[in-house]
Amino acid sequence: MGVCSTFYKGCNFGATFYKGCNFGATFYKGCFLFVLYMNIVLLSLFSTIIFGIIDAVFFLFFEETAQNKIKKLTHVSMNIAEIVTGSLSAAAAIFVAANVEISLEEEMYLIHHPLLDVSGILLGTLVVVLTYVFYIRYIRKTLLSAKKVY
Repeated sequence: MGVCSTFYKGCNFGATFYKGCNFGATFYKGCFLFVLYMNIVLLSLFSTIIFGIIDAVFFLFFEETAQNKIKKLTHVSMNIAEIVTGSLSAAAAIFVAANVEISLEEEMYLIHHPLLDVSGILLGTLVVVLTYVFYIRYIRKTLLSAKKVY
């Protein structure tokens, strides 16, 4: 017995994704379903990747400044300032990621699984880290060397 799944809203067809199930599909149909399933997985990762990117960008560029302002304005310890800035960055990232997820779910089916959430957050953070390292190593170095020439 297979699992009947709706992948795109309004388009119903039976699809099974585990071995030992014979639903009369040819190799082409099986490949189509596999590609369709992988697209669903990637789209399900998309909102959590956005969450990871927003959270990492906030941490990289704004957290220290925000912590200092919070500490100066409210006269609290650095631990409290870190908690407040961490919660602000998480709230902003969740707000954007949830809106992206809602708009994607209006059009198609998404998979909700904790492993996808963790993977998406780590991938988003990795994108920011690699971009920052590339910027620091190559672009900034070439800009500084170009200023020395002139």
